Amino acid sequence: MAGLLEHREALTRMIEEAVKVAVSTAIELFDKNLRLYVDGRLKCLDDRMCQIEESHHSVSITHDQFYDQLTDLQNKLDAKTIEFEKLSSKINSLEQYTRKAHIRIFGIVESDGEDCIAIAKKLFREKLGITSEISIDAAHRVGVPKGRGSGTNTEIPRPRGIIVRFIRRDERFRVLSNRKNLKGTGVVIVEDMTVENVKLLDSARNSRRVKSAWFTNGKVFVVGQNDYKFRLERIGDLNSKLPPFP
Repeated sequence: MAGLLEHREALTRMIEEAVKVAVSTAIELFDKNLRLYVDGRLKCLDDRMCQIEESHHSVSITHDQFYDQLTDLQNKLDAKTIEFEKLSSKINSLEQYTRKAHIRIFGIVESDGEDCIAIAKKLFREKLGITSEISIDAAHRVGVPKGRGSGTNTEIPRPRGIIVRFIRRDERFRVLSNRKNLKGTGVVIVEDMTVENVKLLDSARNSRRVKSAWFTNGKVFVVGQNDYKFRLERIGDLNSKLPPFP
């Protein structure tokens, strides 16, 4: 049974790595094609404008025709932008999926030679009340270590967060379900979010159109001032789905 579990978890990690590679490749390929398309169209437009300026009297294209072509180019560029945003949203969802076995812990003081796995297990046991053994694949601090400063600055820097990777996702869910027990301790447990989802959540919380916003199960949700609730996938949805704040 243990061998089957190890095989299953190894297969899961292989799938997650494959998804990461596919996501990275898709981003690079789409970005390259979009840049080539836009650069080519803009160069074509620039060439036309130069011809008009140099040979004004001999140009056969009329102002209306030129305006129509410019409008057509803008419409195509807008369509490509929308397509890019949709693809970026799908890629973000795939990247978020690869983090479904992770959490982040903030507010735990750092110490030299610390064992982050032992720290996480102690937190789960003593603060969350989880007495059963939690299987952790890996745990470590995130970011560059911060010094205490120099001169008269003796302020202790904020401790870096700890990212924890679980072997079993049901155990991760149990930890997230019990994190309310940390209220008032200064320690916070959150889901591991992609950079894009962090930006989405921050934009929603800073918008006057939004009453509340939160992140759960890999998704950002928003409730507007008009009490309309929806999943936020793109920053532009804040303007398109919510009325202006009076």
